[in-house]
Amino acid sequence: MDFVKVRIDDQVFVVRAADVLEIIPTPKLTKLPHQSPDVLGVFHHRGSHVVVHGTEKSLSTAAVEPQFIVVTSSKAGFGVTHIDGIIHEEEPDIQPPQRYSDVLRGILATGDEHLMLIIPEQLTRQDNLNG
Repeated sequence: MDFVKVRIDDQVFVVRAADVLEIIPTPKLTKLPHQSPDVLGVFHHRGSHVVVHGTEKSLSTAAVEPQFIVVTSSKAGFGVTHIDGIIHEEEPDIQPPQRYSDVLRGILATGDEHLMLIIPEQLTRQDNLNG
């Protein structure tokens, strides 16, 4: 199984590669009227509108200016500051999350690292559009 390793400020996370449609440099985001503070904005991409969600509330990350947008298979996105590459695990060791269980699938143990495995469809829920 393949995972994309990303950073949001100094926190490291992984996302299943199968959940990622693509990763792009952060485009100009348009604010929505009455949008939730969790939503950074929207942009038009490949014929669809992509809603970009922040992670400050859901993952307790620092408020940062994202350098990249992870566009998910559900055509939503979330911002990250760095892309650290792909991790391949034949038999991934995924432990239950100790916190943020509504947005984390678990903790991926790989080598000497323990990385938080994001559930992107929870992180980018459409009910976050209204404040």
